[in-house]
Amino acid sequence: MIVRFLISEWIKLKRTSLRWVVFAFSVIYSISIICFSKGLFKYDDIVEEMYWAFFMILGSILPICLSVYIGIMSSIEKSAGNFKNITASPFGKIKIFIGRNILVNVIFSLSIVLSATLFVSGINIVYKFNLPVDIFLIGTMCVCFSCVSLTAIYTVIAFYCSLGTVFAVGVFGSIIASILSVTSLGSIIWRAIPFTYPIILPINYFYIFPSYLYNYITNLLFCIFITFLVFIIALWLFKNTEK
Repeated sequence: MIVRFLISEWIKLKRTSLRWVVFAFSVIYSISIICFSKGLFKYDDIVEEMYWAFFMILGSILPICLSVYIGIMSSIEKSAGNFKNITASPFGKIKIFIGRNILVNVIFSLSIVLSATLFVSGINIVYKFNLPVDIFLIGTMCVCFSCVSLTAIYTVIAFYCSLGTVFAVGVFGSIIASILSVTSLGSIIWRAIPFTYPIILPINYFYIFPSYLYNYITNLLFCIFITFLVFIIALWLFKNTEK
């Protein structure tokens, strides 16, 4: 049933340019970072600074990008009157929620992987550096994981609220994430705030030392638990709250 729903959702997206906008943004983002990188980094710290710049900026804007994408997608369906049939859908609200989350996460994960691949390849080719692919791959996986809880949150808000509300939550989340990622307060409470995951998870991974490995694994497991909890609560709200 979920597979059938995913196919139907993909067919809907084919009628819009949303998915191409996401992939185009990934390409533009990578090219922009590559172009502005020349002369801005010390060669001795090139890997650290390139990694930090790529994931810090990406993690800061990701909550906004996700909110805009999900908000526009929901607005299109609302204007077409599709939401009126959700409660009568043979798929049910649970399958609709899970299906949409899978689709959005797959699209954004592919775009993030594309962006990281273009960035590493571009830096290595244009500037003759040798950025390690494996480190950027793990960082990319951390960012893709962080999309799960944010997508669940935005899906619920977009279904019951307007595009402006979803966008406002995305902007607020990005601001909070940016602040907490560079403050001492953030080092204490970031694990409980999913908006910080796109920045802090990949950045912390880069600075793993043998003595810090246990703390990183503990933090990662806690983030997985929070993500699971957020997803279950969002699913319950989507299923049981009347529009």
